[in-house]
Amino acid sequence: MGSGSALVGRERELERLAQALADERCRCCVLRGPAGTGKTRLAQECLARAEARGFTGRRVLATASARSVPLGAMAALVPPLGSEVNPLGAALRALRAEAAGSPLVLVVDDAQWLDETSAALVHQVVADGEAFGVLTV
Repeated sequence: MGSGSALVGRERELERLAQALADERCRCCVLRGPAGTGKTRLAQECLARAEARGFTGRRVLATASARSVPLGAMAALVPPLGSEVNPLGAALRALRAEAAGSPLVLVVDDAQWLDETSAALVHQVVADGEAFGVLTV
């Protein structure tokens, strides 16, 4: 999942992310800063390193345009829900199945743009310890 180019000068941040990922008490890290400072690239590298250690890794991108669509940011992760009565429950089941028993790292890029349902999904899997969240804002 890495971009193919070396990430230079971010070893300290990557080490802190690796420590957080290894700490059972930690469920989520938020990478915060101005646009263009490398938050997305740092999250991608964290995900690639986690996958190399046996984690299942998934990345979603929240956007202002998808914010009006329930589970809009999660469309690539969950199957079409059709007329599902409980879309959040169906999305939770799909995400749990995606991990298939291995630890899951979920990167949410531009998390500030998540729609309510996607935000609830991220909160649920992270709070329940089913995923480690890496959110960029």
